Amino acid sequence: MLTITVSVGDRVVAKATAGNVSNLADISDYEVRTVEQGYAPLQIPYSHTEGKILGHQRSSSVWSLVGKIAELALKEESDV
Repeated sequence: MLTITVSVGDRVVAKATAGNVSNLADISDYEVRTVEQGYAPLQIPYSHTEGKILGHQRSSSVWSLVGKIAELALKEESDV
């Protein structure tokens, strides 16, 4: 499982997890959960998303998967 933690100073403002649900296949699918904790001084609202990333090339850079996780969270936020 990939876990991403975003901090501002010592304060955690967001976390995400992505679990591989395709037995680590070369082309993998992931179940994703994200949460922004909410932090008024930075005007960060609370948000929570769940979704899937399908057909990801597992041997690509981890940043490619991180980018897809961020896109999923942003898409869900814009759909609200």
